[in-house]
Amino acid sequence: MSMILKLGCVTNISNKYSSSVRSSLESRVIFHNIFVSDAFSPRNLNWIRCFSNSSHRVKRKGNLLHTKSRPGMLKFIDKLEKNKEKVRPEFLTSLANKAWNVQEIKDIIEESQIRFGQVPWQLLCCGANRAASFSIEDPAFASSLLLRIPQDKLHLMFEAVPRRILSCASHLNDLQSAKIAFDLIPSEKRTPLDVARLINAGIEVQRGYEIIQEAISVPPEDVGFQTFGSFLKFCNKFHNGELGKKVWKWGESIRNTSTDRGGLVATTILAILLHGRTGDISLSHDLWREIVSLGISKETEILGAMLTVLAAHGNIEETKKMFSTISLDRVDPQMLTSVLNAYSHCGLAEEAWKFFQNIKEELDKSGGDSIDIQNYNTVVDAFARKGEFKKAFQVVETAEQSGLKLDSVIWMTILGPCRQYAEIEPAKQAFSKLQEMEDITQERLAAAYVVMADIYRICGDNDSCERMHKERLERGLVKLRGAVTTTVKGITYTFHVDDIPVELGEHTDQINTKLDEWTIWLSSRGVSTESIQCRHSEKLALAFAVCENEKEITLRKNLRICAACHEASMQITLLEGIKIFHWDRNRVHTMEDGKCSCGGYF
Repeated sequence: MSMILKLGCVTNISNKYSSSVRSSLESRVIFHNIFVSDAFSPRNLNWIRCFSNSSHRVKRKGNLLHTKSRPGMLKFIDKLEKNKEKVRPEFLTSLANKAWNVQEIKDIIEESQIRFGQVPWQLLCCGANRAASFSIEDPAFASSLLLRIPQDKLHLMFEAVPRRILSCASHLNDLQSAKIAFDLIPSEKRTPLDVARLINAGIEVQRGYEIIQEAISVPPEDVGFQTFGSFLKFCNKFHNGELGKKVWKWGESIRNTSTDRGGLVATTILAILLHGRTGDISLSHDLWREIVSLGISKETEILGAMLTVLAAHGNIEETKKMFSTISLDRVDPQMLTSVLNAYSHCGLAEEAWKFFQNIKEELDKSGGDSIDIQNYNTVVDAFARKGEFKKAFQVVETAEQSGLKLDSVIWMTILGPCRQYAEIEPAKQAFSKLQEMEDITQERLAAAYVVMADIYRICGDNDSCERMHKERLERGLVKLRGAVTTTVKGITYTFHVDDIPVELGEHTDQINTKLDEWTIWLSSRGVSTESIQCRHSEKLALAFAVCENEKEITLRKNLRICAACHEASMQITLLEGIKIFHWDRNRVHTMEDGKCSCGGYF
């Protein structure tokens, strides 16, 4: 029998020797020929596994290293050695490429170390590629193998290997492995998709900015909406409007040539929200004109996103005009909430309630089902923000009578403004109801305790204030920490209460000097003591931006802006001659010349 078999012969041989009678010599020839030929395919491997596990397993005789068959891929090494054939590094590499799990790869690598005193870079590369495959998916182990490859051999490795590990690590959110793989792809061969995968793995802010800037420095080629959208998602996540505008411009050819309408709509929604978060409504208007030219302005999702932005800026007329173009059967609860928010942001509580009742009546007649508790919450917020708590409670009662299940948001919506108006009774009622809500989260309950404590303090009941704080701590409730981000010279920084970012350590004295200067100024303006003394996150971020000579400053907060910072920020615009776009969790405040676009309703 020939000692070298071609690919087409293997099946015939395997069938020939699948009978119950196999001689020891014939079996050795079969195994040898399969391993040394081109015929080492998954199909043949399956046959080998079946054969080696059968009752007719080859018996070991003579002076062998292993007298008992080893598990996994090692048994094929033993088979070859038993036939007195030399085990070469290339054979171990081919085995690694067929491994079924990480342990089998480890066994093969250990075997190489024992036999040859080293592990060839080809074996490490092959093992890494296999470990990152869909059948194994262990990017951490795969990347650790790449790190063992000598530096002078890395240039010999195909970039497809680290690219596969990068893809796997991105899918599993393994940032460390993704970074290792990304860095091993030659910079001149990196694609926007590689960048997108690293971003999706959770790359840090600064590194993300750098690699996106590098990626968009050249026109996009063979780039789809998935990659384009990843860049915009990153900009949205870290509130970098400047970079977002560059990414949107970079993707112009993608938008104009792609036939993927779904991808176009999805990325456009990201752009709408990102442009809206800059605080400059003119950018949203420019974007809308392009949306119209792209022919997607009638898409329900696009309309919903634009309504959200217009409402956040308090543009009631534009919001109503756009809403009027939407047929009743396409109206969803989120659209309705956006319109009601626009009314609320303008202090038009009664008008919001009338609008809501009219829409609800029309929907009821048409058999529509587009009303949910969120809509009622927005109307309650409109009345509570004006201090009209009696009407707010009436709306709550109406919602309950309509058959909707109340949630914790509706009571928190009433509790918050009680602090501004020093209203203890409605606050007690709302706080009591909050305790009964099934959907109340630990974070929201902690916030309720803090607000209630503040209300007691404002109303002069310090004992109850202390009791609230003590009870909160005993229950282990921790309030979400307020954070404000601002982007200066292309870099986004995050500030917390009385906490300047570590990376701005050299600017600390300058920031504190500016705060001291503002304290003196605010003291002469007749503002509240809290506005003068507070060192909240928004004031620290604002001080840094002013020190860097920024004239139009965008601040983004994860909570609602507090009254003290709102009052202080308006006054600071007069002193510094600046314009502030402050996007909090609920709306956009545009501050200039000592005034705010919200008109005091926030």
